[in-house]
Amino acid sequence: MSKPTTPPDRIVSRTIAGATAVSRYDLVLAVVPVALLLGLAAGLLSSVPLYVAMAVGSLVGAAAVADALFIDPPTNAADHSGTDRRQEPGD
Repeated sequence: MSKPTTPPDRIVSRTIAGATAVSRYDLVLAVVPVALLLGLAAGLLSSVPLYVAMAVGSLVGAAAVADALFIDPPTNAADHSGTDRRQEPGD
């Protein structure tokens, strides 16, 4: 028996649609390195000591992660991203 195959145009449209949907949690993952880089830049380009600027940047990143994990935890991919990223067994 051969397995049913998905037409290539359905694969591409599903991939493109899934790639364009940016969830809140994707943004949280982007906030962490951005906060650290901004702290690094502030420490290097201002009179603020580098360790203070990096500590503030890390606190901002940690606050974003804590918010995403504890205050508004993920419940279902469809609830926050607008699309269900799980594939059904027949797809």
